[in-house]
Amino acid sequence: PGGPQGDRVKDDTAFDWGTHSLEDAEDLEVALGPLRLRIWRTSGEIRLAYWRENEVAGLVDPRDPSGPDRWIRWVPTPGWSGQLQLTPILPTRPLVVRPDHAFRLMQDSEARIYVRVPVELQVEVGDRTLLQVPTRVLSDTWWGSTEVGKLHYFLDTQARRQLGDGDFEEHLAMCPVQLRNGSPEELTVHRISLQTEFLSLYRDGTRLWSDTTTVRYRGADEDSDLRFGGTAPQEAPDAELIGLARRSVGRGFSARTFARQLRSSLKW
Repeated sequence: PGGPQGDRVKDDTAFDWGTHSLEDAEDLEVALGPLRLRIWRTSGEIRLAYWRENEVAGLVDPRDPSGPDRWIRWVPTPGWSGQLQLTPILPTRPLVVRPDHAFRLMQDSEARIYVRVPVELQVEVGDRTLLQVPTRVLSDTWWGSTEVGKLHYFLDTQARRQLGDGDFEEHLAMCPVQLRNGSPEELTVHRISLQTEFLSLYRDGTRLWSDTTTVRYRGADEDSDLRFGGTAPQEAPDAELIGLARRSVGRGFSARTFARQLRSSLKW
């Protein structure tokens, strides 16, 4: 058959991170923001298919994602128990972020902002990653000058100075950023580069948080000092670690964090 309609289906409408178990001929369907994922254990294979809400009309039948371009098929190790892990992870590149309102920091002042970042969903069996897919597809952009720069993603959700309950969604990780002006000049904050590859993820009930990024601005001609908290943020001190950072950086490093000149393929 082309799909799992005749098999047993587990329908997890509220997203559940962590370990799941599938018996033979059993199917798991999960929803995370706009992303939909089906995992089907059948005929000695693990089959995975995903789509997003805006793709359903005319592009993929969510009940039967048949065809070689729709099912991602893996043959597991003999004796596989049926267990797999669903884990959140932050995007593969840094992000260009704007605050909802530009603001200025005086010398020696600091401010905390919150960035809502769409996570990627990772499916693992043991130490093998079967699938890693973003909940939202982000646009490419360039951070830096034409001579020196780095490819980033552009994040169209804006950073906030204050948080409310409505700012949390299950596919968005809340990333706190502490900005400090350590230079003798004023600092205008209108675009920043967020280094997500060094951030871990924590779960506090239904909410996802990252550890805190602390940025110390040293002047327009200097890179900023970056430090990463390595623990749950102060807003959710009891949150549980559920997703490790892609890269470890130790105590921190320096990088261009605040915008001076930005070339982008986007019109904004």
